Amino acid sequence: MSTSFHVTEKKERHEGLGTWIISELVSNYHGRLEYAYNDLTLSIKIKFPIVVSSKQAT
Repeated sequence: MSTSFHVTEKKERHEGLGTWIISELVSNYHGRLEYAYNDLTLSIKIKFPIVVSSKQAT
């Protein structure tokens, strides 16, 4: 999902860059990306680690 580009089913010709951009952002911030495609529905779950600065932790 994160390395190939596919033409979407929209009326105009459109490259599906949205999911690739999301994947890159999640990767850059050490998050997790889970997706499932069932019954013509794409479900995406994004998880990011909680980062607490050292001042807040004390």
